[in-house]
Amino acid sequence: MLIRRARGLLLLSVAGLTACSAPAGLAADALTKAKECEFPPEATQKGIDSAVATLQVTVAPNGVALGVRILDDPGSGFARVAARCVMEQIYTPALDKHGTPYTAETPPLNVRFMR
Repeated sequence: MLIRRARGLLLLSVAGLTACSAPAGLAADALTKAKECEFPPEATQKGIDSAVATLQVTVAPNGVALGVRILDDPGSGFARVAARCVMEQIYTPALDKHGTPYTAETPPLNVRFMR
């Protein structure tokens, strides 16, 4: 999934996982709707043109993000901006063996920022 902006580029990807290896029944393509994210102002001031923040999101049965855990923070505001963005996304919820949605965590998500 690639999102273009005038100020930069953001790519959300699942960190090294396939759909069959996603934990807690959440598919690797669980992200169903993407929102554009801003490039952190701190990074702009420091002249940083790219970074990757790795996050994990807790998703409710209705597909809404309940919380986010930062797994890797490159600094300069990237993890903060990435966390805010993933919390505003809509996800496909995990399903149990009967097809009933339940709360689960996504696989690690790499949020890549590039100018």
